[in-house]
Amino acid sequence: MKPFPLSPQHPGLATTRELHDAGWSDRMIEHFAAHRGVRLFPRVYCEHRGTLTDQQLLVAAHLWAGPGTALTGAMALRARGVPLPGPPDFIRFLTRAAGRRRSFRGVTLARTRTAWVAEPIEGVPTVGVARALADLGLYTEYPRSSLQALTISALQRGLTAPDAVERELISSNHQRILAIGDAVRAFRAGAWSVPEKRLAELVASSETLPAMLTNPRLATLDGRFVGRPDAYFDDAGVAVQVHSRQFHEGFAADGRDLWAATVEKDNRLREFGVVVVGVTPTTLVEGPGAFVAQLEHIVRMNAGRPPLPLVVTPCAVDPVWHSPHQTVESVR
Repeated sequence: MKPFPLSPQHPGLATTRELHDAGWSDRMIEHFAAHRGVRLFPRVYCEHRGTLTDQQLLVAAHLWAGPGTALTGAMALRARGVPLPGPPDFIRFLTRAAGRRRSFRGVTLARTRTAWVAEPIEGVPTVGVARALADLGLYTEYPRSSLQALTISALQRGLTAPDAVERELISSNHQRILAIGDAVRAFRAGAWSVPEKRLAELVASSETLPAMLTNPRLATLDGRFVGRPDAYFDDAGVAVQVHSRQFHEGFAADGRDLWAATVEKDNRLREFGVVVVGVTPTTLVEGPGAFVAQLEHIVRMNAGRPPLPLVVTPCAVDPVWHSPHQTVESVR
């Protein structure tokens, strides 16, 4: 048996063409796949039958997709540092070559007329975050709420910019990507998560709540940082904190207790006289009426009290949400 071809780009893997170039016949390849190695994809082989890492399988999938292709969608987002809400159903590659779409073992090759820019990440050409988000919506890899959460997460982490995402959405020009466009607009208005977007929508629906700032920076008069609440009513000194189990329970990578850190942040706000109202994402969806009524009461009870000794700096991206029932003159 001839030695297995060695490639620095994909060690331990080889295509049928590479095996032929190394002097292997079709019969030798079939014997190898039956007794020593394994055929991972059509025309893609591994030199052993041991366990492969997820990245090695991704490289093998790209070898199956072929040259001139690029990873997109959920797996591209993961490669670029965007946490996923769950494992995607497909590993998706783009191609501009003529031919029909094809799939094999959870990997799909989709033909597109729209050009892309890709760069190799651990040996796999990968599109940028903006293009990956657009394709995520186009191929409906996740439900609407997850699409919005992923979009806001990518924007909040600075992995792409609103303008870049909007350009990709214009190029795609498809109804399925409306959820991503909604998330970009919410981010421009200051929301850093889908629950914050929902909170802003509820506040905007109220006939009595005043202007609300999302994610403003609160500091002492001498410039010391106090906190950055999810939402803040400046005239009343009332903050709203959206507490999610997903992000506020368990431990961070450095060992910090996430729930303890959340309580400490809320207490830091209270130390300077801020009234903190906590709410869960579930309440915002399942019990919005009661929550809005409670918030209206708390803001009304604290309206007009002496200003707190704090400097409030709005979030950098159009942070003020207000009710459509208010006039422009009534918004500070």
